[in-house]
Amino acid sequence: MKLGLILAGALAAAACDRRPVAPADRPAEVPRRAAAPSALVARLAADRAALEAARATCRAQAAQATPELCAAVAEATRRRFLGKTQPYAPAPVDAVSEGG
Repeated sequence: MKLGLILAGALAAAACDRRPVAPADRPAEVPRRAAAPSALVARLAADRAALEAARATCRAQAAQATPELCAAVAEATRRRFLGKTQPYAPAPVDAVSEGG
């Protein structure tokens, strides 16, 4: 019993000894993804062969591919998979009057 209390106290003391993260220790912010031109996205979404070729370029030669092309590939793939989606908004419920 005493050993358990001693271990619990030691763990609590060790947990309180942590130092806060200094600003220099924080990781740098993740760069934002480049915006994809809508005309390129529409063309890639419409042409599956072009989309596959652009996707292969982004995967195999990531250093040479432009960020805009890879962003357009991602957006076109999303559009082909999801289609033209609308945000979910249920139809309004009409109030039902009882005994009217």
